[in-house]
Amino acid sequence: MGLLGFGGAMTTKRTLPERLIELLRLRVAFHNQCRSCMAIRYRAANADISEAEVCSLEQPQEAESLDDRERLAVELGDRFACDHLSIDEGFFEHLRRSFRS
Repeated sequence: MGLLGFGGAMTTKRTLPERLIELLRLRVAFHNQCRSCMAIRYRAANADISEAEVCSLEQPQEAESLDDRERLAVELGDRFACDHLSIDEGFFEHLRRSFRS
């Protein structure tokens, strides 16, 4: 029951775009080398993300299809997966300023 409730809250009570969440999920899957997670495409986000864009997540700083907020979300995923201690108050403030609108 708890897991179902959590999953329901994650899908119905979030305010971030599906595309952004999927980009972040795929980038973390890349760092973890989770083949299942990298292969799965969620229907809600799938229409907004091409396979070329998924492949571009290997070098997101060079991906022309990502906007500034998407790049920042991918950076959060990088930090979370590789250097979680670098997610400090300064980085959170940068996230708040970028996602406040």
